[in-house]
Amino acid sequence: MSPAYDDKLLSEVAEIFHATASKPAFLPFAPDVAPAQRRTIEDYIARLRAQLVRVLHGQGIPGEKHSIPASRVIHVALGTVDIAVEE
Repeated sequence: MSPAYDDKLLSEVAEIFHATASKPAFLPFAPDVAPAQRRTIEDYIARLRAQLVRVLHGQGIPGEKHSIPASRVIHVALGTVDIAVEE
């Protein structure tokens, strides 16, 4: 697996907490993680990511450059929702 894929998996885990907090209309899972467990998991994710960065830097592997602004991604996603709702 690649470091980018590993980080994507960690993002998916973190997104579960954010999805619960944003109170979506259709939640695909039962929110059964206690606040203390959430903090522990988020801390573990942060430590894993920090270790991943340390290993990459130690091996002389540069990080990926971000070329797409977050505002653009949000704009496109909201535009897609708008079109889907209209249809």
